[in-house]
Amino acid sequence: MRLFLEENLVTGNTLTPDGVLAYIALRKMMDENIFLKSLEITEDCVSINRMAYTLVGVSEKYPKAFTDALQRGIYELDAVDRIKIVQSFGKGIEFVLDIKNLYFDTSKEGQHFVMVSSDEVEKILTHDADMKKKISILKYYVALVSSFDWSANMKCKDGMPNLQYNLGGRQVCQGAF
Repeated sequence: MRLFLEENLVTGNTLTPDGVLAYIALRKMMDENIFLKSLEITEDCVSINRMAYTLVGVSEKYPKAFTDALQRGIYELDAVDRIKIVQSFGKGIEFVLDIKNLYFDTSKEGQHFVMVSSDEVEKILTHDADMKKKISILKYYVALVSSFDWSANMKCKDGMPNLQYNLGGRQVCQGAF
């Protein structure tokens, strides 16, 4: 599944790696729910375990560093007005969130976005390494991918080939990670 992320939010200093992690989880959850995706509803009950499942699939027990990062990310997104915590349950591991501010229109002129694959996110987060490092690597990876040109009409001069999916004029191998 392709995830479309708001470029200014994931590449700047607005969010820490924890905030980017939570943002990616919530964007994926939005894309998987037709009612959230179409803005028919904007509030949903979200748990930290559901977010973890959305990112890496089934696990007997998610690492504490992972669930703590997701929890911090939720509060961070609330602090920068990207989501609104309507209600919190069970020591902040379940929330009713209003996520309408996470919606953006990728077809809108001048709307800059980053496109990442959910498979790539899962590979980064399930790699055999320290979870804190993997979360930082994820933010770095998203920033790197943001430098790719995804526009369908990217050309330097008339007569040149389409440069879509290119980084610095070189073809990017899709799904290479």
